[in-house]
Amino acid sequence: MPYGLKLITGLTALSLLGACASQRGPQGRGGPPPGEQRQMRSELQGGLIAQPVAFLFIESDANRDTILTRGELDTATQTLWQSLQPGESGTIGAIAYGRWAETHLGAEDALPNRISFDTNLDGAISEPEFAEGLIREFARLDKNEDGELTRAELLVRIPERQMQPGGNRGGAGGPGGRGGDRPPPGGRG
Repeated sequence: MPYGLKLITGLTALSLLGACASQRGPQGRGGPPPGEQRQMRSELQGGLIAQPVAFLFIESDANRDTILTRGELDTATQTLWQSLQPGESGTIGAIAYGRWAETHLGAEDALPNRISFDTNLDGAISEPEFAEGLIREFARLDKNEDGELTRAELLVRIPERQMQPGGNRGGAGGPGGRGGDRPPPGGRG
């Protein structure tokens, strides 16, 4: 390798090393600079989200007063069932439910999924199964059991994610699906 190319390669390596060294955190342990640390901390904080079934329940609020009553749900259930376009058998299958879920819940595999409605596990959803499934979802979300769903009851708190030593985020999504830097059971890697 010619001397000039060695010099350029060496200088490039030194500048990259210097750039990496300048990325150390406040205690000099590595990690992002302080500005990025603040942003990461805000990303790690928990918050509130709406479950997919909330879309369906908001859509079912007939008088748009931001409160869904059981009466409104019962009325909306008939319309929702018809939007599923049941076949001659009076039931719907997986494909029809998937298309309906994509439109009304936001994704084909959003919860409640097809299985949560198909209580007799025959591979089809009947009108009574559909109505009972919506009632179960309503009751599950009605935290104060007053027969009404407010917007606050449609929200769920997501847990705060914890920062692991070395800047890795903990949780089941970490390396190897084990959550962060934890070694596998038995202490071996």
